[in-house]
Amino acid sequence: MWQSPRRIQQGLAHLLPQPGQFDPQDVRHVVVGGVRLDLFPHEFIQWVHYFGWLDPNFESLSCLSQESRCLIDVGANVGIYSLRTAARAPGCEVTAVEAHPRTFARLAANTQLNPLLRVRPVNLAVASLPGTLKLFAFAGDDSGFTSAVARPEAQAVETIEVDAVTLDQLVAQRGLEPDLLKIDVEGFEPDVLAGGEQTLSRLRPDLVLEWTPTWTRGREATVSRAVGLLEQCGYRAWRVPSLEEPAAVDHPLESLRSGQGEQANLVLSTSAAMPARLEAHFREVAAR
Repeated sequence: MWQSPRRIQQGLAHLLPQPGQFDPQDVRHVVVGGVRLDLFPHEFIQWVHYFGWLDPNFESLSCLSQESRCLIDVGANVGIYSLRTAARAPGCEVTAVEAHPRTFARLAANTQLNPLLRVRPVNLAVASLPGTLKLFAFAGDDSGFTSAVARPEAQAVETIEVDAVTLDQLVAQRGLEPDLLKIDVEGFEPDVLAGGEQTLSRLRPDLVLEWTPTWTRGREATVSRAVGLLEQCGYRAWRVPSLEEPAAVDHPLESLRSGQGEQANLVLSTSAAMPARLEAHFREVAAR
């Protein structure tokens, strides 16, 4: 009986040690896609790349980076996406932005392991206003869940203050001309967008981002500002495809205002050719 690649992957995953079975301090050195990485498989996304599973968000970013010259990765974590994208798209210069100092140290170390890749790590937060920002780390020892958004349902085990700039400031101060943005900051995505009015209006970069409606509640003004800016600039949104469903499904921007629904991984663009581009890439990946 035929089984989809995704189903096969899910079946094999159950045979492997799960993230919670690894010690939080257990670091493993691996080479993934020609990139040397020190990973902590206790953390979910690092576990995914440690074992080499398909990551649709990364595949979307990889697809778009082939025609990109400048990527800003906001919420770069330990650098998996930044470094792997730089390896797949040598013509793309990557600025990897990570706010938490401990996670940034791991990002910087992974960058040093790959000196030929064009990745510049930056230890800052990106927000709607410059200044300082509180970051909350939650139980579970997974740096991927650290956020500037407090969550009533989860108790923070660590709170630190970090320096913050707007996206527009980051672009201006570092002389960047991004045509691609990846934003994954655990619910703080509207704030990043709201601080990038000049960048989005002038450059119209493609976007790969995560959007979690429940984490935007109570911040409706910022959400409305961010979505309004996207609409004004002519963006459309599509859900990130998968191997089983390679077609990019339309995701109305207006739905981002609601504060309802499940977390969505999205690609946004002002180009009407985006769905065909993504579908072609995912069909190619599925055929390998």
